[in-house]
Amino acid sequence: MIAAPTWLSVAREYFPDADDAMLDYIIWNRTGFPSFWDTDGGRLTVEQVYRSQLARYQDFHQRGVAMCDCCGGEAKGSKRFKGQLCGRCERQSFPSRRIEKKRAPQGRAAR
Repeated sequence: MIAAPTWLSVAREYFPDADDAMLDYIIWNRTGFPSFWDTDGGRLTVEQVYRSQLARYQDFHQRGVAMCDCCGGEAKGSKRFKGQLCGRCERQSFPSRRIEKKRAPQGRAAR
C-alpha cells in the first residue's frame, strides 16, 4: 500500500534541495496552507491547487523574482516595501496621506 503524500513531501518534489526550515516557510507563507484553497467551486482538488501554488513559487524562485506578500504577483514597483509588496498592493494598503498646506488668506492683511 502506498502512503498518501504529505504537505512536506509534495513541497520537497518542487524544492528538493531546500532544508526543512525553507520548506516550512514555503508551505506556510507561499501557499494557501492550511485552509485557503480556491478549488474553483470543486472543479479542482486541494492537492491540485497546492501543487499549482508550489509551481508558481518555484517559477518565481528560479527566475530570482520576489513574490508580493499580498497578491502573489511580482513584487516590483513598491517604493517602501521592495521585495515584499507590488506597487498596486502598496498603494491599496497604504494610501497617500498627503497633507495639503493651508493657503494664506488672499487680500489685505489684517492691521
